[in-house]
Amino acid sequence: MSRRIPALAASAALAGGLLFTAVPAHAATTGGAEAVTARAAVTCNMTKLRKEIQDLTDLANKNKRLGNHDIAKKKFAEAAAKKKKLESCIKADKDSKGPF
Repeated sequence: MSRRIPALAASAALAGGLLFTAVPAHAATTGGAEAVTARAAVTCNMTKLRKEIQDLTDLANKNKRLGNHDIAKKKFAEAAAKKKKLESCIKADKDSKGPF
């Protein structure tokens, strides 16, 4: 018993030291989850987004002509959200750093 306790303490110290050296320094920042996800690569299919925006706008206009103003309002809002996403993709593409 007297030999087990120092052996366990030494094992715990070695394991702690191993974990301390294995974790990268940038992972230990206090920036939170937002800081990590903000650097994630995002790919946008701009052609698909433009088509979806056009389809939603056409559907909204059709519903507006037919008198379904609530549905038209929702479709216009969806189209505006996709347009905002498209604009952010274009901006990110323009502002992104090159490969070097």
